[in-house]
Amino acid sequence: MNTRLIRVGAVFAFAGALILVAMVVVGGPIGEQMAAFGQPGTPEAYAAMLQPVASTLITVMALDNVFLIAYTGTFIAAAALVWPRARLLAAAGLGFAGLLAVLDVIENALTVNMARAALAGVAIQPWEVSALAAVEQVKYASAALALVFFAAGILLALPGRRFPAIVAGMFVLFPVVNGLTVIDRAATPLLLLWMLVLLLAGGVLLWREGR
Repeated sequence: MNTRLIRVGAVFAFAGALILVAMVVVGGPIGEQMAAFGQPGTPEAYAAMLQPVASTLITVMALDNVFLIAYTGTFIAAAALVWPRARLLAAAGLGFAGLLAVLDVIENALTVNMARAALAGVAIQPWEVSALAAVEQVKYASAALALVFFAAGILLALPGRRFPAIVAGMFVLFPVVNGLTVIDRAATPLLLLWMLVLLLAGGVLLWREGR
Protein backbone atom coordinates (compact mmCIF):
# COMPACT_ATOMS: atom_id res chain seq x y z
CA MET A 1 0.00 0.00 0.00
CA ASN A 2 1.35 3.42 -0.99
CA THR A 3 0.85 5.28 2.28
CA ARG A 4 2.40 8.51 1.00
CA LEU A 5 -0.09 8.66 -1.91
CA ILE A 6 -2.94 7.97 0.51
CA ARG A 7 -1.86 10.84 2.79
CA VAL A 8 -1.61 13.16 -0.21
CA GLY A 9 -5.14 12.10 -1.13
CA ALA A 10 -6.29 13.15 2.34
CA VAL A 11 -4.81 16.61 1.74
CA PHE A 12 -6.64 16.76 -1.60
CA ALA A 13 -9.89 15.86 0.19
CA PHE A 14 -9.49 18.61 2.77
CA ALA A 15 -8.52 21.09 0.04
CA GLY A 16 -11.60 20.03 -1.92
CA ALA A 17 -13.76 20.72 1.12
CA LEU A 18 -12.35 24.25 1.40
CA ILE A 19 -12.87 24.90 -2.30
CA LEU A 20 -16.45 23.61 -2.08
CA VAL A 21 -17.14 26.04 0.77
CA ALA A 22 -15.63 28.86 -1.33
CA MET A 23 -17.88 27.91 -4.26
CA VAL A 24 -20.94 28.03 -2.03
CA VAL A 25 -19.95 31.42 -0.59
CA VAL A 26 -19.24 32.94 -4.01
CA GLY A 27 -22.24 31.31 -5.67
CA GLY A 28 -24.68 31.83 -2.81
CA PRO A 29 -26.18 35.06 -4.20
CA ILE A 30 -26.95 33.32 -7.51
CA GLY A 31 -28.08 30.02 -6.04
CA GLU A 32 -31.53 30.25 -7.62
CA GLN A 33 -30.07 30.65 -11.11
CA MET A 34 -27.54 27.86 -10.58
CA ALA A 35 -30.29 25.53 -9.40
CA ALA A 36 -32.18 26.23 -12.63
CA PHE A 37 -29.22 25.05 -14.72
CA GLY A 38 -29.87 21.74 -16.44
CA GLN A 39 -33.63 22.28 -16.31
CA PRO A 40 -35.83 22.52 -19.42
CA GLY A 41 -35.87 25.96 -20.97
CA THR A 42 -35.45 27.90 -24.18
CA PRO A 43 -32.13 29.50 -25.16
CA GLU A 44 -33.82 32.89 -24.73
CA ALA A 45 -34.88 32.05 -21.18
CA TYR A 46 -31.36 30.88 -20.34
CA ALA A 47 -29.86 34.08 -21.77
CA ALA A 48 -32.20 36.23 -19.71
CA MET A 49 -31.40 34.24 -16.58
CA LEU A 50 -27.64 34.28 -17.17
CA GLN A 51 -27.04 37.86 -18.22
CA PRO A 52 -27.19 39.47 -14.74
CA VAL A 53 -25.18 36.72 -13.00
CA ALA A 54 -22.75 35.65 -15.73
CA SER A 55 -19.59 37.13 -14.16
CA THR A 56 -20.22 35.46 -10.80
CA LEU A 57 -21.07 32.18 -12.51
CA ILE A 58 -17.79 32.23 -14.44
CA THR A 59 -15.93 32.69 -11.14
CA VAL A 60 -17.74 29.70 -9.64
CA MET A 61 -16.83 27.59 -12.68
CA ALA A 62 -13.17 28.61 -12.29
CA LEU A 63 -13.29 27.37 -8.70
CA ASP A 64 -15.02 24.19 -9.86
CA ASN A 65 -12.15 23.49 -12.25
CA VAL A 66 -9.80 23.52 -9.25
CA PHE A 67 -12.30 21.51 -7.20
CA LEU A 68 -12.34 18.69 -9.73
CA ILE A 69 -8.55 18.39 -9.45
CA ALA A 70 -8.93 18.03 -5.68
CA TYR A 71 -11.61 15.36 -5.78
CA THR A 72 -9.79 13.46 -8.54
CA GLY A 73 -6.71 13.31 -6.33
CA THR A 74 -8.90 12.04 -3.51
CA PHE A 75 -10.37 9.30 -5.69
CA ILE A 76 -6.90 8.21 -6.84
CA ALA A 77 -5.86 7.85 -3.20
CA ALA A 78 -9.04 5.90 -2.43
CA ALA A 79 -8.19 3.54 -5.28
CA ALA A 80 -4.69 3.09 -3.84
CA LEU A 81 -6.21 2.26 -0.46
CA VAL A 82 -8.62 -0.32 -1.86
CA TRP A 83 -6.37 -1.81 -4.57
CA PRO A 84 -4.43 -4.44 -2.54
CA ARG A 85 -7.60 -6.37 -1.56
CA ALA A 86 -10.24 -5.28 -4.09
CA ARG A 87 -8.58 -4.48 -7.40
CA LEU A 88 -11.69 -4.81 -9.56
CA LEU A 89 -13.68 -2.45 -7.34
CA ALA A 90 -10.77 0.00 -7.19
CA ALA A 91 -10.47 -0.01 -10.98
CA ALA A 92 -14.23 0.39 -11.49
CA GLY A 93 -14.45 3.20 -8.96
CA LEU A 94 -11.48 5.02 -10.46
CA GLY A 95 -12.89 4.57 -13.95
CA PHE A 96 -16.18 6.22 -13.03
CA ALA A 97 -14.29 8.91 -11.10
CA GLY A 98 -12.32 9.68 -14.25
CA LEU A 99 -15.52 9.86 -16.27
CA LEU A 100 -16.95 12.19 -13.62
CA ALA A 101 -13.97 14.55 -13.96
CA VAL A 102 -14.20 14.60 -17.77
CA LEU A 103 -17.92 15.32 -17.66
CA ASP A 104 -17.33 18.04 -15.08
CA VAL A 105 -14.85 19.73 -17.42
CA ILE A 106 -17.37 19.53 -20.28
CA GLU A 107 -20.16 20.89 -18.08
CA ASN A 108 -18.00 23.80 -16.93
CA ALA A 109 -16.94 24.60 -20.49
CA LEU A 110 -20.56 24.65 -21.65
CA THR A 111 -21.59 26.81 -18.71
CA VAL A 112 -18.79 29.34 -19.22
CA ASN A 113 -19.49 29.51 -22.95
CA MET A 114 -23.18 30.18 -22.32
CA ALA A 115 -22.38 32.79 -19.66
CA ARG A 116 -19.96 34.58 -21.98
CA ALA A 117 -22.52 34.47 -24.78
CA ALA A 118 -25.11 36.06 -22.49
CA LEU A 119 -22.67 38.82 -21.54
CA ALA A 120 -21.84 39.50 -25.18
CA GLY A 121 -25.45 39.39 -26.34
CA VAL A 122 -24.72 36.37 -28.54
CA ALA A 123 -27.50 33.82 -28.97
CA ILE A 124 -27.24 30.63 -26.92
CA GLN A 125 -27.74 27.56 -29.09
CA PRO A 126 -30.53 25.04 -28.34
CA TRP A 127 -28.04 22.16 -28.41
CA GLU A 128 -26.07 23.79 -25.58
CA VAL A 129 -29.11 23.74 -23.31
CA SER A 130 -29.82 20.08 -24.12
CA ALA A 131 -26.17 19.05 -23.81
CA LEU A 132 -25.81 20.76 -20.44
CA ALA A 133 -28.80 18.88 -19.01
CA ALA A 134 -27.56 15.52 -20.32
CA VAL A 135 -23.98 16.01 -19.11
CA GLU A 136 -25.16 17.03 -15.65
CA GLN A 137 -27.30 13.91 -15.22
CA VAL A 138 -24.60 11.52 -16.44
CA LYS A 139 -22.00 13.31 -14.29
CA TYR A 140 -23.89 12.76 -11.05
CA ALA A 141 -24.69 9.17 -12.03
CA SER A 142 -20.96 8.60 -12.55
CA ALA A 143 -20.21 10.10 -9.13
CA ALA A 144 -22.79 7.82 -7.52
CA LEU A 145 -21.35 4.72 -9.18
CA ALA A 146 -17.78 5.67 -8.23
CA LEU A 147 -18.76 6.13 -4.60
CA VAL A 148 -20.71 2.85 -4.46
CA PHE A 149 -17.76 0.91 -5.90
CA PHE A 150 -15.34 2.56 -3.48
CA ALA A 151 -17.72 1.88 -0.59
CA ALA A 152 -17.73 -1.82 -1.43
CA GLY A 153 -13.95 -1.74 -1.82
CA ILE A 154 -13.47 -0.10 1.57
CA LEU A 155 -15.58 -2.78 3.25
CA LEU A 156 -13.47 -5.49 1.63
CA ALA A 157 -10.12 -3.79 2.17
CA LEU A 158 -10.77 -2.77 5.79
CA PRO A 159 -13.14 -5.43 7.14
CA GLY A 160 -14.62 -5.33 10.61
CA ARG A 161 -13.59 -1.75 11.35
CA ARG A 162 -16.16 0.78 12.50
CA PHE A 163 -14.99 4.08 11.02
CA PRO A 164 -14.29 2.73 7.51
CA ALA A 165 -17.73 1.07 7.59
CA ILE A 166 -19.34 4.39 8.56
CA VAL A 167 -17.56 6.19 5.71
CA ALA A 168 -18.61 3.45 3.28
CA GLY A 169 -22.19 3.88 4.44
CA MET A 170 -21.94 7.63 3.81
CA PHE A 171 -20.70 6.92 0.28
CA VAL A 172 -23.65 4.61 -0.39
CA LEU A 173 -26.10 7.31 0.71
CA PHE A 174 -24.86 9.73 -1.96
CA PRO A 175 -27.12 8.31 -4.72
CA VAL A 176 -30.11 8.74 -2.39
CA VAL A 177 -29.26 12.38 -1.65
CA ASN A 178 -28.59 13.04 -5.32
CA GLY A 179 -31.91 11.43 -6.21
CA LEU A 180 -33.68 13.93 -3.97
CA THR A 181 -32.25 16.78 -6.03
CA VAL A 182 -33.52 15.13 -9.21
CA ILE A 183 -36.99 15.04 -7.70
CA ASP A 184 -36.80 18.56 -6.26
CA ARG A 185 -34.06 21.13 -6.90
CA ALA A 186 -34.80 22.61 -3.47
CA ALA A 187 -32.74 19.72 -2.09
CA THR A 188 -29.56 21.06 -3.74
CA PRO A 189 -28.21 22.55 -0.45
CA LEU A 190 -28.51 19.08 1.11
CA LEU A 191 -26.48 17.61 -1.75
CA LEU A 192 -23.76 20.23 -1.30
CA LEU A 193 -23.69 19.59 2.44
CA TRP A 194 -23.40 15.84 1.86
CA MET A 195 -20.53 16.37 -0.58
CA LEU A 196 -18.75 18.41 2.09
CA VAL A 197 -19.33 15.67 4.68
CA LEU A 198 -18.01 13.01 2.30
CA LEU A 199 -14.86 14.99 1.56
CA LEU A 200 -14.13 15.54 5.25
CA ALA A 201 -14.93 11.96 6.27
CA GLY A 202 -13.00 10.56 3.31
CA GLY A 203 -10.06 12.82 4.13
CA VAL A 204 -9.98 11.63 7.74
CA LEU A 205 -10.13 7.99 6.62
CA LEU A 206 -7.31 8.44 4.12
CA TRP A 207 -5.16 10.30 6.65
CA ARG A 208 -5.65 7.58 9.27
CA GLU A 209 -4.89 4.79 6.83
CA GLY A 210 -1.88 6.58 5.38
CA ARG A 211 -0.05 6.96 8.68
